[in-house]
Amino acid sequence: MAAFNPVGAVGVDLIEVQDIPDWARVAHDYLGMASACRLAALAHGERPLAFAQAWSEREAQLKLHGLPLAEWTPLPAGCRLFALALPAGLAGALAA
Repeated sequence: MAAFNPVGAVGVDLIEVQDIPDWARVAHDYLGMASACRLAALAHGERPLAFAQAWSEREAQLKLHGLPLAEWTPLPAGCRLFALALPAGLAGALAA
C-alpha cells in the first residue's frame, strides 16, 4: 500500500479480521471506553469486523502522529479518517 498527502502526513493501517477472544479487555485498554462500549453493543457476528476496523483506525492515527502503540490516551484532534475498501477478511484505514 502506498499513500501520499501533498499537504501533510499520512497514516495507514491494514489488519486481518479475526475473532479476538478477549476483545473487550483489549478494546478497553487500547481503543478507549467509547470504542469498547460501541463494540459491546454489537451482535457477536458483527464484532470481529468492527473491532478490526476500530483497531486499524487507531493504528492509522497513531502512525499519522508518529506515536507507538500504547494503552489508551487521547490523540490530537483534527484528523480525518477514511475506511479502506479491501477484500473480505481485511480491514483498514487511512488517517490524514
